[in-house]
Amino acid sequence: MNVRQRIAYAFFMALLIIFTAVGYACSIDHEHTLTFDSRGGREVEALKVVEGTLFALPATMREGHVFSGWYSEPEGGELFKSHTTFEQDTTLYARWETVAYQDHLDSEKNPLVTIEIRDLGVIELELFPKVAPNTVRNFIALIEKGVYDGVGFHRVIEDFMVQGGQIATSTCTIEGEFTSNGFTNDLKHTRGVISMARTMNPNSASSQFFIVHKTSPHLDGQYAAFGGVISGLHILDAIASVKTDHNDVPLQAVVIDTMRVDTKGVDYDPPVCVGGGN
Repeated sequence: MNVRQRIAYAFFMALLIIFTAVGYACSIDHEHTLTFDSRGGREVEALKVVEGTLFALPATMREGHVFSGWYSEPEGGELFKSHTTFEQDTTLYARWETVAYQDHLDSEKNPLVTIEIRDLGVIELELFPKVAPNTVRNFIALIEKGVYDGVGFHRVIEDFMVQGGQIATSTCTIEGEFTSNGFTNDLKHTRGVISMARTMNPNSASSQFFIVHKTSPHLDGQYAAFGGVISGLHILDAIASVKTDHNDVPLQAVVIDTMRVDTKGVDYDPPVCVGGGN
């Protein structure tokens, strides 16, 4: 190998080393730090996330309030989606709402329902056995059978409610636990309350339920309200804002991937049916 060839070879090897180093540097995943300001809620530790990777944001809790999402500013600002990506170090600020059903909440005793909604996030609810005991037993029985997994919210009306639980198999129908049907139920249909859908027959509720998006007093005493959202009101808002057809059916399916219940160690009896079966 002559001098010229040696110089060319050395130059080639130098370029190869440079390009290899640059390629390696570009392949390194860049991490960013997420800092959470819970603003009076349970503290959330800072997290490292890889740039461009879809990340599920954690929830937090605050006594007497309902978590309604992480925002880019303490007041106003942008709501971060429950599953999102980050391109820089970011501080996220919790947003809270107070709810009218606060006196019914009991995190130690009330059953806790977790609804994971595809591509949107998680809604958590407490059920109120003291308000509508048979309705709660019916809902728990259906969740434990897995009937809601894969079922969608099939009727969505923004500023009113979102309705789901339309299943193919028949289930038992239960007596309507609401005032106009002779049952004392003082739970109002305020934002975040879950209630049972029915036909004109007051004792026709089975599997379909709805969550109130905007307080609807005309429903009070007419439908069996039986619980309330404790986390994820921003997810409720996201469902309520989807585009729908003239029949209020979402143009893109809003699917419940899973629904689970923690009964806090209580074995609930099966519901009492007035029609159908368990």
